[in-house]
Amino acid sequence: MGQKQSKTSEPQGIFLHNKDEKILRNIKSGKGELKWKFREDVETIYDLLDVYSKEYPNRALYGTRIRIDEKTYGEYQYLTYKNYVKRKNWFAAGLKTLDLPEESFVCVWSKNRLEWKLTEDACFCYSYVLVSLYDTLGHESSEYIINQTESRIIVCAKDKIEKIFELKKSCENIQYIVSMDEDFDPDLIEQAQELGIELLTTNDLMKKGKKNFDKDNFVLPKADTLATLVYTSGTTGMPKGVMLTHKNLVAGTLGPRGIGYPATEEEAYISYLPLAHVFERIMINFLISMGGRIAFFTGDIRNLLSDLQACKPTIMAGVPRVWSRICSKVRDNVDKTKGIKKMLFEKAYQANLEKLKTNEESPFWNRLVFKKVRQVLGGSIKMLITGAAPITKEDHEFLRVVFCRNTLQGYGLSETIANGATHVFDHVSIGNTGPPKVSVEIKLIDVPEMNYFASKDQGEVCFRGGAVFQGYFKNIEKTKEALTEDGWFKTGDIGQFNPEGTLALIDRKKNIIKLSQGEYVALEKVENILSKAKSVSQIVIYGNSFQNFIVAIVIPDFESLGIPLEEQEDLCNEEEFQQKVINEINETAKTKKLFGFEIPKKYHFEHNVFSIENGLLTDTMKLKRPKINEHYEEIFKTLYQESEEEQKEKKNNKNKIKKEIDITENDEKKKEK
Repeated sequence: MGQKQSKTSEPQGIFLHNKDEKILRNIKSGKGELKWKFREDVETIYDLLDVYSKEYPNRALYGTRIRIDEKTYGEYQYLTYKNYVKRKNWFAAGLKTLDLPEESFVCVWSKNRLEWKLTEDACFCYSYVLVSLYDTLGHESSEYIINQTESRIIVCAKDKIEKIFELKKSCENIQYIVSMDEDFDPDLIEQAQELGIELLTTNDLMKKGKKNFDKDNFVLPKADTLATLVYTSGTTGMPKGVMLTHKNLVAGTLGPRGIGYPATEEEAYISYLPLAHVFERIMINFLISMGGRIAFFTGDIRNLLSDLQACKPTIMAGVPRVWSRICSKVRDNVDKTKGIKKMLFEKAYQANLEKLKTNEESPFWNRLVFKKVRQVLGGSIKMLITGAAPITKEDHEFLRVVFCRNTLQGYGLSETIANGATHVFDHVSIGNTGPPKVSVEIKLIDVPEMNYFASKDQGEVCFRGGAVFQGYFKNIEKTKEALTEDGWFKTGDIGQFNPEGTLALIDRKKNIIKLSQGEYVALEKVENILSKAKSVSQIVIYGNSFQNFIVAIVIPDFESLGIPLEEQEDLCNEEEFQQKVINEINETAKTKKLFGFEIPKKYHFEHNVFSIENGLLTDTMKLKRPKINEHYEEIFKTLYQESEEEQKEKKNNKNKIKKEIDITENDEKKKEK
């Protein structure tokens, strides 16, 4: 018999040629007009829930875990599609009693939970626009978003109530706070009244809505109705509001439906990635379109493994940082094993790795070795999705071998509703992001200053199609920069077309990097702020998508410190001096309200300045970043390596202390006896 052909070598995309343009599409998209609907009776997200709640009325939809005590939760308790829609309708009618104007902007501010989705779906009953605020959003960004949208109402978790009181001072438009929780301090109601705010609860509105509900009063959205504003992380200033219509969201849902996932009646998903980002909402829409169930995590990432055991998802999405932690934990456990157990794991790993060449796996080794490991994720996984930043090849391989061969890497942005390119089910390969989603097409444009040319299948990645956003809210200038007249969205990412019709990301056009947890860092912005620290002359920030923190090269301001030339090199190696400068940098970062991920975790001190003469500055005194990265390549590697070693040492010390405590306690018990 001949050797099996690898599925990854089969064509996954098609190239269209339009004048000088080479356009890549998913092979399922064909050459005609791009589709944006997956069924004719679903043109809005209101339609999506309405249609599938009638098809699957008694299936479980949303689940939450009831807290038993401080550390323990019970099993998931689910609302059926039918009962959820009933609650949603009551809540929508309750919102309507507040006399919000048509097309009002409704803010929602909490971690993932049932009430978050109730708010979104209730908004769509009256064509209100949902504005999602990240749970961790700071005061300045919250103030900016609430004022820009002129939102009168914020639906939130109880821990946000007093934060909104503070915001009221500069956001006079706030009239209503709707708490998702009942158990807040009753004194807050009086404080709210003093500020001119009515403080209600979701249950209050549901009771009102139940009395006043009339479906005929709904003001239902159309395909081109604005559905939501999704604010970007604002790395180069204040966040930008990405405008998404119902058509955009439906096209976004078409994307994952086009990957060829073999749905059954038992589909389940764990919702823990922020609902404030559109990706999580698209995943939930995808599950609803299969009649699946969604379980909300308990709100603490440290409890995620327990939630997974209770939910037993068939599909799970995550960012590289999450996957890296899971892989590291398994690798550490394997390293601790000895003898036949370790030998069996290694043999099973190699067997499945060989099978991956034809996108298959070994049922024998899965049962014998990997079944127990897969229980970590609940034991029912059929597909894993990784996105937000590139995953390392090592982790991608490990996930595919040990947990699920269909670990799909995706690429998308808020502006494309997380639709971009994604591996196709049973056609996964490492080192690329797969073909375009069926709702979009891709072209590359020249970036001559970086020596990337579309004629060589390399250039800036551009998207067009039903999943591409409408523009930035109240920001015509940024919209014109991002969207061309013929509808192409310019991402700023540098990509490469592969012969089989897949896309690989190879660079970034702007000096903005994405860390492994998905956070963006604007290098120049951070450098400009930290260079203001008293003892800093020059600073360069470095990071990459495989690490979750940034590092820095610092040239101290020896002149202002009055340090003679002959002492400068030695001083750079003195720990006390380094710590003094680092403290000043941290103080500057705090004053300027930088986020934690924008502050370097490791530093290298250098006495030689960056100059035109040594080739590290341009003639206009700007940093030559590629040259600097090349010049300090080994130092950057060392800084990250040192950090890993420090983490291991901390872990070992922690275990050592615990062991010593256990020994002491045992000795005390023996003495008592």
